[in-house]
Amino acid sequence: MKRLSLTLAMLFVLAIGTWADHWTPVHGEEGQSTSTIVYAELNLGSANTINEENYENYEIAAFIDDEVRAVAKAINVGQTSVKYCFVLNIPGNYDSAGEEDNGKSITFKMFNSSTEIEYDLGGGDNITFKEEAKYGEPSNPIKLSCVEVTGLQLESPITIKKGEKIDLNDKLSVLPNGATKPNNLTWSVGNYGDYLQVTDKGILSVLAATRDVLEVSVSSGSLNAYAQVNIVNHATDMVVNNGTITVNKGDSVALTSALKSALTITPEDYTDVLVWKSGEESIVKEINGQWTPLAGGETTMTATISYSEDNKTTNLSADIKVIVYAPVTDITPSNYKLECNVGDDLTNYITNFFTVNPEDATNKSVTYSIPAGSLEGIVTITDDNTITATKSGETSILVTSVDNSDATTTVSVKVHNWATKATVPEEELKYQYYGNAIDILSDINNQITFLPEGFEAIYAATLQSSNEGRSEERRVG
Repeated sequence: MKRLSLTLAMLFVLAIGTWADHWTPVHGEEGQSTSTIVYAELNLGSANTINEENYENYEIAAFIDDEVRAVAKAINVGQTSVKYCFVLNIPGNYDSAGEEDNGKSITFKMFNSSTEIEYDLGGGDNITFKEEAKYGEPSNPIKLSCVEVTGLQLESPITIKKGEKIDLNDKLSVLPNGATKPNNLTWSVGNYGDYLQVTDKGILSVLAATRDVLEVSVSSGSLNAYAQVNIVNHATDMVVNNGTITVNKGDSVALTSALKSALTITPEDYTDVLVWKSGEESIVKEINGQWTPLAGGETTMTATISYSEDNKTTNLSADIKVIVYAPVTDITPSNYKLECNVGDDLTNYITNFFTVNPEDATNKSVTYSIPAGSLEGIVTITDDNTITATKSGETSILVTSVDNSDATTTVSVKVHNWATKATVPEEELKYQYYGNAIDILSDINNQITFLPEGFEAIYAATLQSSNEGRSEERRVG
């Protein structure tokens, strides 16, 4: 009996002397010596065992009400059947009746200092605190089991709604299959703390929505696992702020910005994909991720958000009118001189002698004026841009773009005093002419009066010989 008591005392001393830094035990109240003694053997499974090379890496702690009451490292007990054993002397706390901890469950955890991983080993109702109780013997300790992990895996990607909470422990698996899940898991959202939050228990929630792909991680000792996180925050409403947008041709930055501000989508931090479609891609087309106004004109842009949830499809859409303004760049002249007669209206005719560029220019309107150095009075130009040939002579007309005053050209104009009317004395019309048509034409020419006087044009006359049945044409000036 003395020998056994000495052996037990030595084991207690060894156990107390092998406390590690991972846990700090809380002892019973001062003056209380009642305790429960547990002798435990740790079974690490077929893949590993405690031996003389690693036994100092392992320690076991006993808990009552999540409070550390005792900690012990493995010691060599010198038994044939059991070489390494953990001896835990678990003190109790007592109320005035001396029964505060009596009957409470004792649970155990294990820590491997070489991997820095902690495990729950259980215990529960099978082992409870009792005054002066003892569980196991050095030669026949209670059995605690743990299959250590070699790897962690997180389900990926993880999709979470704004306002939702997810227990990441349900997404975590360990290797090998059937291994004990580590107890000291550290969860982190890294640099994504503006959007995600995770508790030390692994409960993930959303602070703010984003379309960016985020990341959450878990670690235990030297083991790590990562998972992508996608936040879902569906749009519920789409309102048009500006139904018409006007942009310059080629200004993709302005158009892309205007389309963003044309709509109000609720909530503001929605994560759905907003799809734009152009009604006429020759006018507006998406190029390298930006909507580009290619040509002057008008088109309708349609915005759409579509998603399915709980077997229900939601579609939100809106139309925006886009007017692409194509500015005038220059005016090119033709290589021809405008020739006309006194009194002609040149307003529409002059447009054939120049070209406003580009072809799709939105405003091709021009104004006319007589440039410095050109003759005045040859043509008149009214305030409403009407041009009239006034008298014979040569001058120039300056053409200026209304849209771009730097875009100009000149058109050369020559005004003639062509004959516009010829009359024959009434008495000459009574004559019957016979003979050669050319001779007849020459004779009649002397009888015709041309207006205006001093005409410069040519004219043609055709006579029909009544007796020969043939005609002759002759031009005289």
